[in-house]
Amino acid sequence: MVVVHAPLAVVAERFSGPGWVLEELDGRGCLLRTGGDSLERPALTAGQLGLDLTVGEPPEPPEPIDHARTLAARLQASTEPPLRQ
Repeated sequence: MVVVHAPLAVVAERFSGPGWVLEELDGRGCLLRTGGDSLERPALTAGQLGLDLTVGEPPEPPEPIDHARTLAARLQASTEPPLRQ
């Protein structure tokens, strides 16, 4: 699951798409759901909203969380200056 830490109205204003569902959470923001079984696309899409988010809160298996960490490291590394030779 992907939790976006912003009010539902703010997230809905920045995001919409077929097959995606936003659910309001009590005081925690909103839940972004999709019909797929992978967190890769929802996590990347939510990351592009410019809002804080949490990927794979329990009871999610650790693999999606590990994948999100790997993706974050790759994106961060892509912004670092190239190595000088």
